[in-house]
Amino acid sequence: MNTFNEVGESSMYKPKRPDKFPERRDLLCVNTWLFKMEQYFTLMNEFNSNTLASEASRVTFASTFLSNSAPIWCYTKVSSSTAPNTWNEFSECIKKEFVPGDYAQRARENSVN
Repeated sequence: MNTFNEVGESSMYKPKRPDKFPERRDLLCVNTWLFKMEQYFTLMNEFNSNTLASEASRVTFASTFLSNSAPIWCYTKVSSSTAPNTWNEFSECIKKEFVPGDYAQRARENSVN
């Protein structure tokens, strides 16, 4: 059923699906991907349904967009019962795993040179 909200927008709107997890391992790329995922969740919940309203469904959905070595990392987390359960936990785990620990230091050094 195609319904319309108060301003005449169709509730059947489907936003563009997010991109796959980036190959580059730097803070900007990872943060941008996480932001795009959050924007997608917001749009899906506003225009369609609450299918991505729960923390667990967001984590599961986002994990399907992991690429390269990231799905192996996720599988290891799930199989060892250490998988993140909330979106914030997932975001922090992704950053910790896929952004080099010395990234901030190297970025500062590169901006000076």
